[in-house]
Amino acid sequence: MTELISIIIPCYNAEDTISRAINSALSQTYSNIEIIVIDDGSTDNSLEVIKGFGEEIFWQNVTNRGGGSARNIGIGVANGDFVQFLDADDELFPECVSKKMDFIRELPDFIPVCDSEDVSFDGQSRITQKHISGKEVSIEEVICTLMQFNPNIDHPLHRRPDLIEIDGFDEKLNAGQEYDLHLRLVFNGIRFRRLPEVLVKHHEVAGSISGQGLEVVKIYGGIFRSVGSWALDRSSTNLRKQMAYMITHNLLKRIGLGWRGNDLNSDLELAKRLDPVEWRVAYHKRSTLHYIISYTSDPILFEFKLRGIKKKLLGAMSF
Repeated sequence: MTELISIIIPCYNAEDTISRAINSALSQTYSNIEIIVIDDGSTDNSLEVIKGFGEEIFWQNVTNRGGGSARNIGIGVANGDFVQFLDADDELFPECVSKKMDFIRELPDFIPVCDSEDVSFDGQSRITQKHISGKEVSIEEVICTLMQFNPNIDHPLHRRPDLIEIDGFDEKLNAGQEYDLHLRLVFNGIRFRRLPEVLVKHHEVAGSISGQGLEVVKIYGGIFRSVGSWALDRSSTNLRKQMAYMITHNLLKRIGLGWRGNDLNSDLELAKRLDPVEWRVAYHKRSTLHYIISYTSDPILFEFKLRGIKKKLLGAMSF
């Protein structure tokens, strides 16, 4: 008998896209699947759309606590040997599960990470590839690769016991949940490897968590800070360089978004300790002015920031 795959779809106010996501799960060529939809307290018509699929899916309506909580509930009610996550605004190509299972049978020591087609607001499409070779030897090499090519939530196919062993998603995080999950899996001995086929499709949607600005950037900053602090005691030059760049890159985003917290200087000092050269590369490549231009949409606020950049921003930091 083939292994049972649980496709878990959290949904919050996705009445326009949830049907597409569910239909893509129902269209899998791999036959032994169960589809679990957790409605995270939607206030639109999502739940009625979900109910319309009848007995083809299992659904549950819960109090709104975020995507991490909804996915954990899905893991808890799932019966599958493996778990495929899918967001309510995205879709799986028909052979997604089948090809990932073929990969696992051939390479059982790895979790497959597929490529994706990413479609922007204006309909432009590009292919995203996560170049995780699986040839990394040390934990430092694995973490360095993961930080550079962190998979999206639907890129891997997970063994359900692996997710249960690390207690699933951190429900306190409103963003970066997949970064945190994958890091904890790696520290628990799980290894990823790229499956070079486009098997999922992402659609950029207004109001998605990735577009919520400063709070999201701060959450990622906390993740990078934790990994950077861990990397301080490691000998891997590549990892220290990678984290110095990512921490500096993130703190400049926070400045561009208007943040003035004390964590800016402490993060800068951490980046300098990690690599006294690489943090400057990130700073000069992605200047504060670049982020002000990129992240400030209000023209009056932009003019204020532009005039005051040297005095108000850079002068307050120990660059």
